[in-house]
Amino acid sequence: MPIADYVLVVVDMQSDFSASLNPDTRANVVREINQAMINDLPVVNLWIPYASCLSETGYHQPHAEILDLVKNYPKHFLREKLFEDGSFAVSQVCKHYCGQPAKFRVCGVNADLCVMATADGLASTFRQIPVEVVVDACSTSTPKWTWAKWRKQGHPANVALV
Repeated sequence: MPIADYVLVVVDMQSDFSASLNPDTRANVVREINQAMINDLPVVNLWIPYASCLSETGYHQPHAEILDLVKNYPKHFLREKLFEDGSFAVSQVCKHYCGQPAKFRVCGVNADLCVMATADGLASTFRQIPVEVVVDACSTSTPKWTWAKWRKQGHPANVALV
């Protein structure tokens, strides 16, 4: 039996990524976080500290606006990820803190890289659990990328765009 209706996964809302500066994306990510908190659901903020192990300078943590929103929320988990796919960090939060959810909701940036890899990773790890990618709470800075391209790439059957 699931412990939570869903776990909200917020991917790489860091100022280092221009897509995270999109005001509509930021507002919709905030909406998703607020909705999860109203429903007393876990929120996992993923961030990548470096572009690669060869990087001399790191990336910033998620926007202060995002972290301030959840700073006193007991079901908030800020986790680093080392690769595009943050599903391992999310699975560890579920294992140790909140149990298996009925579904995952994923939002953030970059939709064509880290959001997609994390959603696919969650779907592969939790094969019986739906993974919803919240389209209006995602963006990317990749020129000419579209959600139609996402659909053509082939994803696990339990991943859906909502």
